[in-house]
Amino acid sequence: MITIREAEINDLQTLLKFEQEIITAERPMDPTIRKDKVHYYDLGKLITSDEAQVLVACSGPQVIASGYALIKEARHYLDHSRYGYLGFMYTLPEFRGLGINGKIIEGLKKWV
Repeated sequence: MITIREAEINDLQTLLKFEQEIITAERPMDPTIRKDKVHYYDLGKLITSDEAQVLVACSGPQVIASGYALIKEARHYLDHSRYGYLGFMYTLPEFRGLGINGKIIEGLKKWV
């Protein structure tokens, strides 16, 4: 059974591993990413922020997927002042193709 829940600080080590997997996948397509260890996100800040929500999918106690929504200020010329940006979508390879990311996106859309 797959469950979706808000990420907690004690998930941070797993989420940092997910982040590195995303970076590893993107490096061949973007030669400007530095070769040393980099971070795209301040995951601890995102988890604790009122302006963001990080969701994880779990299979039993194991965190198997992630995603976040971040409230951002819109450009001054748009008809809305804020919007929700979605990112940090990652699913462990053995759980891909099961619609898990779609469930995370639905949860994030409800929060936004």
